Amino acid sequence: MSNNANEIKHAVAVFCKYLGPTNTRGARVKLTLPAYGVSKVIPYSYEHSGYTQTAIAFLRGWAIQPEYDVEGETGSVLIINPLDYALLRTAFAIPEVLRTPVK
Repeated sequence: MSNNANEIKHAVAVFCKYLGPTNTRGARVKLTLPAYGVSKVIPYSYEHSGYTQTAIAFLRGWAIQPEYDVEGETGSVLIINPLDYALLRTAFAIPEVLRTPVK
């Protein structure tokens, strides 16, 4: 996976954010697809080297290979090939109504 996203013209962004543990829940990772207005919270995996790697492992479990990852101050963004949309729709349980991006 590369970190140079300058040449991407069409893609789907998945925003990742670490959610720290609380008194009742362990650490989690929130993945958001802003183009479709949906998100999913998954358990943080201590087997990986950080929350971005936890998110990548989740996506790879659905046969989705992120092409780029970009780290930011408030989280990271994974860039996904739009051809993987059908897999994303299943992984995020996107309703049929939201097959096209929210404007």
